[in-house]
Amino acid sequence: RGRATADRRGRATANRRGRATANRRGRATADRRGRATADEQPAPRAAERQRIYPDGHGPDSTPPATWHLDALRAVGFRETGPLGRGGTDAAVIGVH
Repeated sequence: RGRATADRRGRATANRRGRATANRRGRATADRRGRATADEQPAPRAAERQRIYPDGHGPDSTPPATWHLDALRAVGFRETGPLGRGGTDAAVIGVH
């Protein structure tokens, strides 16, 4: 019983930490987007992104990395693959 309680406490602590990290990342992303909107170089793209995703984007509008890899192959990239992953995010790369 003691071990099960400790396991539950450990999971609860990890969940709180995960939520706190997500909140910090969300604020950092909002800060970056605000700076992009204020800078004349990326401002048009930032405005376009805001038009497309007025409320941000969530899991429903974020296709998996495999979708992106297939899209790269469909337009002629002969080699594709994941470059890195972080949580639910992934960076992909393609070689023409």
